[in-house]
Amino acid sequence: MKNTMSDLLLYVQLIVRKWVFWLFAALDLVALIAQLLYPAFRLPQPVFLLITLVGFFWAGYQVYRDIAAHLPSKPIKPSSYELLPFSFSVELRQEIPWIEVWLYAVNHQ
Repeated sequence: MKNTMSDLLLYVQLIVRKWVFWLFAALDLVALIAQLLYPAFRLPQPVFLLITLVGFFWAGYQVYRDIAAHLPSKPIKPSSYELLPFSFSVELRQEIPWIEVWLYAVNHQ
């Protein structure tokens, strides 16, 4: 649990370092100041939350993309077998409903 919390805090710190987060935070602040200076200019409160969340998630995506670029890429090994559907039946009007599925198991080796 402690490792998860430290990873989460590290992720949030990396998000806060991104320029996109600060751009949307500044946009939020400018809208708030404009609302205070010009009373006729009113924005609903959820708009401020939406602006902040867009910046947070966009910066979070940038952090994810940066981290994923450094992960080693392993080729996906194809499976040695495959399950193919053959038939199925569904009985729902009985006292105990049941589902029956028939599959082909194909071994590629």
